[in-house]
Amino acid sequence: MAGSGDPLVFLNGCSIADFSAGSVLLNRGFQYADGVFETARVESGRLPLLDLHIARLRRGCERLGLVLAELFTEQLNIFTHAVRQRGESGVAKLTVYRTASARGNYSGPNSTAELLFQFTPSSVVIDGQWCAPAVRLKTVSYRLYPNPQLAGIKHLNRLDYALATKNFSAGLDCEALLLDPEDCVVETPHHNIFCLRGQRLLTPHLENSGVAGVMRGLILDLGKKIDGADIQVCTLPVQQLLASDAVFLCNALRGIVPVAGCDLAEFGNASAELAERVALTVKNYLDVHR
Repeated sequence: MAGSGDPLVFLNGCSIADFSAGSVLLNRGFQYADGVFETARVESGRLPLLDLHIARLRRGCERLGLVLAELFTEQLNIFTHAVRQRGESGVAKLTVYRTASARGNYSGPNSTAELLFQFTPSSVVIDGQWCAPAVRLKTVSYRLYPNPQLAGIKHLNRLDYALATKNFSAGLDCEALLLDPEDCVVETPHHNIFCLRGQRLLTPHLENSGVAGVMRGLILDLGKKIDGADIQVCTLPVQQLLASDAVFLCNALRGIVPVAGCDLAEFGNASAELAERVALTVKNYLDVHR
């Protein structure tokens, strides 16, 4: 029987007869992780950190040589309007991936991009609450090796994190601590990290690996408003982290997350107290600037 010239697409053993329905499976984001994404907090239909997410999304696109469509802003406005109309709290995911190419791994310069916007209601987000319950950290043996070309951006290739946590058996109140080959702190799979040592609030530099989170960026921008501490971006050996006075994690979805302990180190109530102060500073800022 002669073919029609259309691709054959099977999902879990079942044929997808309508090629347009299966085309999302054939895009370069799915096949090559060739794109970037943002995971944004939604409070009653509003995205309080949207401008910061879009700024990082654009930086990621520039790094990968992706050109956002002229209608990007219009399409984004249509999506955010629909989310506002729903009025629910949850998670918005903005994904940008390279338009399909006929040459496999060859991407080409300044490629156009496809846009995928999603919203999922979630009880994880509680309006106005920017301090989450405390967690513990557990160091994993897997190391994040340097890749300056991809460091900082939130690209679609998450294999490092999948490999780092494939044998991670701790509960939901524990996060994997990821180090580089020199045993310096990078991040957790979902959070950036800060630690207090005396009057210095330290966070790892992310020049070689890791994701520069939008909440991390906001905290750095707020500077001295964060508890009067001297905030420094630095190389952070894990032994310095373990000897810290207090530690917290942060991301755009959960906000500020106090760390009760890491491996055998304990931080007591100091982490919770610091996290509450930082979360209040963030909340006050966003209440004024949203």
